[in-house]
Amino acid sequence: MPLDKIEALKLRQNKGLTYEQIGAIQGVTKQAIHQALRDLIPTSDQSTYIQQFKKIEADITALKRADALSLVDSDTLKRWRDKFPAAFVLWYNSTYNNERLERGQATDIQDVRVLKVDLDLALDRYLELKQVQGGAGGVDPN
Repeated sequence: MPLDKIEALKLRQNKGLTYEQIGAIQGVTKQAIHQALRDLIPTSDQSTYIQQFKKIEADITALKRADALSLVDSDTLKRWRDKFPAAFVLWYNSTYNNERLERGQATDIQDVRVLKVDLDLALDRYLELKQVQGGAGGVDPN
């Protein structure tokens, strides 16, 4: 039976099982589980580093957004905004929302995946209505 790293990690993190218990479930040795998970579970040093990083992550996000904006002049930003408005808005909002989230200031951040599903459903409905009308006029996508 091949070792399932994801399941092993879930059993370790969510159920608190030992490597020996996970190994018994998966039919492998506890050493095999330890070896499979050693790079997936942070050490105490890594956990400390992660906690320190999280304290300044919002500042790093803000600096990266400022760096990106500083690389282009106002005219270029305006051209991008005019040529690719949706991409520009998504990029800017995602960096802004990420910074707010990291600072604990996020209020209502929309999940882009949900927006895409909504858009896909609307497009499906539009195509359905267009087909019902024989594909001619009546439904204006704009």
